[in-house]
Amino acid sequence: MATEPPSGLLLMLKDAGHEAASARAQMQEVTELLSREEYVRAHGAFLGLEDRVQYVGTVLRRFARHLGFPP
Repeated sequence: MATEPPSGLLLMLKDAGHEAASARAQMQEVTELLSREEYVRAHGAFLGLEDRVQYVGTVLRRFARHLGFPP
């Protein structure tokens, strides 16, 4: 049975949850702008989204390693 993650990792997981929610809202905005053919605004709305998603993935991979899952 896995032990509870260290408190720092728990804080990162909570932060990753906030980032994921923010990324979802950001992606929704991009989707809406693209559907209205507002491509320049969609590009602007997209900025930073990749970084948010990458951060969430990094935190989840760290958690998985803590649980003993292979990389």
